[in-house]
Amino acid sequence: MKRLMVANRQFGSRSRYAHDNFELILTAQIHNMLDLGWNRKDIILLTNFKFKCMGVNATIIKNR
Repeated sequence: MKRLMVANRQFGSRSRYAHDNFELILTAQIHNMLDLGWNRKDIILLTNFKFKCMGVNATIIKNR
């Protein structure tokens, strides 16, 4: 079984989530999944920016 997460950050927007908070939330999610027993290879993270956390690397996708 795989776990899919999609994170799409809008650069330059006045979103209430700042850059640091956004990455903090992703990091917390990954830590939680690993604590629950998910394997790193089973976590699929799709983002529109570079991100790496505890051996989980994001696959960068383009916005349309």
